[in-house]
Amino acid sequence: MSGVHFGPTCGGVAYWRANTPGKDGGRRIAVNLRLAEPGQVGSNIIDHFDGPNPKNARWLAGVA
Repeated sequence: MSGVHFGPTCGGVAYWRANTPGKDGGRRIAVNLRLAEPGQVGSNIIDHFDGPNPKNARWLAGVA
């Protein structure tokens, strides 16, 4: 189960946060970076944590 949080203006999903901590005590989160300005997030590295190639080191600026 997770807590989903929506933007007050557009109503889009802004982020979600797991309601319960994992085995390591931390909580998983996801942030919708499409709501940010490209210049603010373009240099961030994409870290796919559940795909066939999780460490492909693609940059957000290179994603269309």
